[in-house]
Amino acid sequence: MVWFFPIVPAVDPGPGGSGGSLLGIILLVSLFINGIPCVLTALALWRTAKWRGIVRPWLALIPIADLWVLGSLGDRYGKHTPGKGTRMSRNLPIAGAAALASLLLIDKVDGMTIVFLGLALWGAFLIMRLVALCKFYEGCAPSDPGMYIALSILFPVLIPLLIYKCRW
Repeated sequence: MVWFFPIVPAVDPGPGGSGGSLLGIILLVSLFINGIPCVLTALALWRTAKWRGIVRPWLALIPIADLWVLGSLGDRYGKHTPGKGTRMSRNLPIAGAAALASLLLIDKVDGMTIVFLGLALWGAFLIMRLVALCKFYEGCAPSDPGMYIALSILFPVLIPLLIYKCRW
C-alpha cells in the first residue's frame, strides 16, 4: 500500500490461449516489482516506529494500518513545532481506504464521473502520503529533508532505505 507501480497491460489470450502464460509472467513481474518495496517499507516503518516509541509498531506490517504508523511518525514531528499538527495518523488511513474502495467502485460502476472521482481520491491520498513523509523526514533528517523528499518522489523504491536511514 505504500507505493504502487502498475505495469499489468491488458493481454488478450487469443484463440489458442497462448497469451495466458504471458499474462502470468507479467503478473509475477508486477508482484515482484510492487511487493518487495512494500515489504521493505513495512519493515522499515516497523523498526523506526519501535525505535521512536510509537504505541503499536507492529501495525506497520498490516497494509492499511501501515499508513497509521506513517501518519503517527509524521504527527510526532508536528507536535514539536506549534501550528503544524495535521492528524495524519487519522486522516492517512482513511484516505488510503477510500482510494482502495474507489477501485472497487470503478470496477463495478460504469461512467466517467466515477473514474474521475477515483483518480481524485488516489491523487489526494498520494499527496497526503507525501506530506506525511515530508513531516517524518523533517523531524528525523533535519539536515537535508529536501533531498529525502526528492529521492522519494523520483525513486519510490528508495523510500524504505530512507525511512530506515532516518532511524539513526
